[in-house]
Amino acid sequence: MITLKAIRHENRFKILIMFLEGPQTFQSLLKSSGIKKTALSNHLKYLISANLIQKPAYARYEITLTGKSLLQALVDTHKRDVQARDLRVSESREFSFNFIDSFFKK
Repeated sequence: MITLKAIRHENRFKILIMFLEGPQTFQSLLKSSGIKKTALSNHLKYLISANLIQKPAYARYEITLTGKSLLQALVDTHKRDVQARDLRVSESREFSFNFIDSFFKK
């Protein structure tokens, strides 16, 4: 549960997504995120404690397998939701067209 709580904050989610481009330094995260230094440091500590990123070298961070899996699960869920919504819309349109067509055939 701590994993989902870790990305509940918009900035932590934003930071985690930055790691999809590869390992990041503290300075590169600071520059691209627009988050203040202290806040960024706190967010990184939280993401590390949730095992979503790791710090294998000084001032260098990278996403963990858990972090990648979480983001992949979110992408997969989003794709399924979009497909389900598209199917519902398609079925609704088909029903509407069939209803209108049957009305005019009377």
